[in-house]
Amino acid sequence: MTPAEFNVTKYLQLGVNILGVEVYRWSDGSYLEDQDMWRFSGIFRDVFLFSTPKIHIRDFFVHCDLDKKNENAILKLRVKICNYGNNDADSHTIEILLSDTEKISIPYEVLVKESLTVIAKTESIIELQANVKNPKKWSAEVPYLYDILLILKNSNNEIIEVEHCKYGFRKVE
Repeated sequence: MTPAEFNVTKYLQLGVNILGVEVYRWSDGSYLEDQDMWRFSGIFRDVFLFSTPKIHIRDFFVHCDLDKKNENAILKLRVKICNYGNNDADSHTIEILLSDTEKISIPYEVLVKESLTVIAKTESIIELQANVKNPKKWSAEVPYLYDILLILKNSNNEIIEVEHCKYGFRKVE
Protein backbone atom coordinates (compact mmCIF):
# COMPACT_ATOMS: atom_id res chain seq x y z
CA MET A 1 0.00 0.00 0.00
CA THR A 2 1.13 3.53 -0.65
CA PRO A 3 0.57 6.27 1.97
CA ALA A 4 -2.51 7.33 0.01
CA GLU A 5 -3.90 3.83 -0.57
CA PHE A 6 -5.61 1.80 2.12
CA ASN A 7 -6.97 -1.72 2.28
CA VAL A 8 -10.40 -1.33 3.91
CA THR A 9 -11.61 -4.88 3.27
CA LYS A 10 -11.82 -5.91 6.92
CA TYR A 11 -14.01 -2.87 7.70
CA LEU A 12 -16.64 -3.52 5.01
CA GLN A 13 -19.94 -5.18 5.78
CA LEU A 14 -22.54 -6.64 3.47
CA GLY A 15 -24.92 -3.88 2.34
CA VAL A 16 -24.46 -0.12 2.56
CA ASN A 17 -21.20 1.21 4.01
CA ILE A 18 -20.16 4.75 4.89
CA LEU A 19 -16.61 5.91 4.29
CA GLY A 20 -15.55 8.75 6.57
CA VAL A 21 -12.39 10.75 5.98
CA GLU A 22 -10.72 13.06 8.49
CA VAL A 23 -8.56 15.80 6.99
CA TYR A 24 -5.92 17.63 9.00
CA ARG A 25 -5.02 21.21 8.09
CA TRP A 26 -1.40 20.93 9.19
CA SER A 27 0.96 17.97 9.06
CA ASP A 28 4.62 17.23 8.40
CA GLY A 29 3.79 17.28 4.68
CA SER A 30 2.22 20.76 4.78
CA TYR A 31 5.51 22.47 4.08
CA LEU A 32 6.81 20.24 1.29
CA GLU A 33 7.17 21.91 -2.08
CA ASP A 34 4.64 20.66 -4.59
CA GLN A 35 4.38 22.67 -7.78
CA ASP A 36 1.51 20.88 -9.47
CA MET A 37 -1.20 21.70 -6.95
CA TRP A 38 -2.33 24.14 -4.30
CA ARG A 39 -1.73 23.34 -0.64
CA PHE A 40 -5.19 23.92 0.79
CA SER A 41 -6.80 21.71 3.38
CA GLY A 42 -9.33 19.16 2.24
CA ILE A 43 -9.47 16.62 -0.52
CA PHE A 44 -8.83 18.25 -3.88
CA ARG A 45 -7.94 15.30 -6.09
CA ASP A 46 -10.06 12.38 -7.23
CA VAL A 47 -10.78 9.71 -4.62
CA PHE A 48 -12.20 6.34 -5.52
CA LEU A 49 -12.81 2.88 -4.11
CA PHE A 50 -11.94 -0.19 -6.10
CA SER A 51 -12.10 -3.88 -5.43
CA THR A 52 -9.78 -6.64 -6.52
CA PRO A 53 -9.99 -10.40 -6.49
CA LYS A 54 -8.38 -12.08 -3.47
CA ILE A 55 -5.47 -13.07 -5.70
CA HIS A 56 -4.49 -10.24 -7.99
CA ILE A 57 -1.76 -8.36 -9.82
CA ARG A 58 -0.71 -5.76 -7.25
CA ASP A 59 1.90 -4.00 -9.39
CA PHE A 60 4.22 -4.57 -12.33
CA PHE A 61 7.28 -3.03 -13.94
CA VAL A 62 8.33 -3.46 -17.58
CA HIS A 63 11.66 -2.73 -19.21
CA CYS A 64 13.73 -4.11 -22.07
CA ASP A 65 17.32 -4.72 -23.06
CA LEU A 66 18.13 -4.25 -26.72
CA ASP A 67 21.02 -6.20 -28.24
CA LYS A 68 24.25 -4.51 -29.37
CA LYS A 69 22.87 -4.03 -32.89
CA ASN A 70 19.77 -2.35 -31.45
CA GLU A 71 17.56 -4.87 -33.26
CA ASN A 72 16.16 -7.57 -30.99
CA ALA A 73 14.95 -7.09 -27.44
CA ILE A 74 14.58 -9.00 -24.23
CA LEU A 75 11.37 -7.83 -22.59
CA LYS A 76 11.61 -8.09 -18.80
CA LEU A 77 8.70 -7.89 -16.39
CA ARG A 78 8.64 -7.82 -12.63
CA VAL A 79 5.14 -8.68 -11.42
CA LYS A 80 3.91 -8.48 -7.83
CA ILE A 81 1.07 -10.92 -7.15
CA CYS A 82 -0.92 -10.51 -3.93
CA ASN A 83 -2.96 -13.17 -2.15
CA TYR A 84 -5.36 -11.63 0.36
CA GLY A 85 -7.12 -14.97 0.85
CA ASN A 86 -6.75 -17.52 3.64
CA ASN A 87 -5.69 -20.33 1.27
CA ASP A 88 -2.62 -20.78 -0.89
CA ALA A 89 -3.21 -20.07 -4.58
CA ASP A 90 -1.94 -23.20 -6.32
CA SER A 91 -1.77 -23.79 -10.07
CA HIS A 92 -2.48 -20.20 -11.09
CA THR A 93 -0.90 -18.91 -14.29
CA ILE A 94 0.20 -15.57 -15.55
CA GLU A 95 0.36 -14.83 -19.27
CA ILE A 96 2.12 -11.92 -20.91
CA LEU A 97 0.76 -10.92 -24.32
CA LEU A 98 2.19 -8.38 -26.74
CA SER A 99 0.55 -6.64 -29.67
CA ASP A 100 1.55 -3.80 -31.92
CA THR A 101 -0.72 -0.78 -31.88
CA GLU A 102 -2.56 -1.68 -35.09
CA LYS A 103 -2.74 -5.35 -34.04
CA ILE A 104 -1.67 -6.30 -37.56
CA SER A 105 1.86 -7.67 -37.34
CA ILE A 106 1.37 -9.12 -33.84
CA PRO A 107 -2.27 -9.84 -32.98
CA TYR A 108 -1.67 -10.37 -29.24
CA GLU A 109 1.04 -12.98 -29.24
CA VAL A 110 1.56 -14.90 -25.98
CA LEU A 111 5.16 -14.21 -24.98
CA VAL A 112 5.26 -15.93 -21.60
CA LYS A 113 3.00 -18.32 -19.73
CA GLU A 114 4.13 -19.32 -16.27
CA SER A 115 2.57 -21.29 -13.43
CA LEU A 116 2.76 -19.86 -9.96
CA THR A 117 1.81 -20.49 -6.37
CA VAL A 118 1.13 -17.61 -3.99
CA ILE A 119 1.07 -18.38 -0.28
CA ALA A 120 -1.97 -17.12 1.66
CA LYS A 121 -1.74 -13.56 3.05
CA THR A 122 1.50 -12.79 1.15
CA GLU A 123 2.86 -11.03 -1.91
CA SER A 124 5.08 -12.81 -4.41
CA ILE A 125 7.33 -11.22 -6.99
CA ILE A 126 7.65 -13.04 -10.30
CA GLU A 127 10.35 -12.10 -12.78
CA LEU A 128 9.54 -12.94 -16.40
CA GLN A 129 11.31 -12.34 -19.67
CA ALA A 130 10.73 -12.96 -23.36
CA ASN A 131 12.63 -12.44 -26.58
CA VAL A 132 11.03 -10.04 -29.04
CA LYS A 133 12.46 -10.16 -32.55
CA ASN A 134 13.04 -6.81 -34.22
CA PRO A 135 10.34 -4.72 -32.53
CA LYS A 136 9.62 -1.27 -33.91
CA LYS A 137 11.63 1.15 -31.79
CA TRP A 138 10.19 4.11 -29.93
CA SER A 139 11.74 7.53 -30.54
CA ALA A 140 10.66 11.13 -30.08
CA GLU A 141 10.16 11.38 -33.85
CA VAL A 142 8.29 8.07 -34.15
CA PRO A 143 6.73 7.32 -30.73
CA TYR A 144 5.66 3.75 -31.54
CA LEU A 145 3.95 1.93 -28.69
CA TYR A 146 3.00 -1.70 -28.18
CA ASP A 147 0.18 -3.05 -26.01
CA ILE A 148 1.16 -5.40 -23.21
CA LEU A 149 -1.46 -7.49 -21.43
CA LEU A 150 -0.88 -9.33 -18.17
CA ILE A 151 -3.51 -12.02 -17.64
CA LEU A 152 -3.88 -13.84 -14.34
CA LYS A 153 -5.80 -17.15 -14.47
CA ASN A 154 -6.92 -19.52 -11.74
CA SER A 155 -6.44 -23.30 -11.65
CA ASN A 156 -9.56 -23.75 -13.83
CA ASN A 157 -7.98 -21.54 -16.51
CA GLU A 158 -10.58 -18.82 -15.83
CA ILE A 159 -9.40 -15.23 -16.14
CA ILE A 160 -9.22 -13.54 -12.74
CA GLU A 161 -7.66 -10.24 -13.74
CA VAL A 162 -6.24 -8.41 -16.75
CA GLU A 163 -3.82 -5.47 -16.61
CA HIS A 164 -2.81 -3.41 -19.64
CA CYS A 165 -0.03 -0.97 -20.44
CA LYS A 166 1.50 0.74 -23.45
CA TYR A 167 5.22 0.20 -23.96
CA GLY A 168 7.88 1.55 -26.31
CA PHE A 169 11.05 -0.40 -27.08
CA ARG A 170 14.02 1.92 -26.78
CA LYS A 171 17.56 2.19 -25.52
CA VAL A 172 18.79 5.23 -23.64
CA GLU A 173 22.55 5.76 -23.62
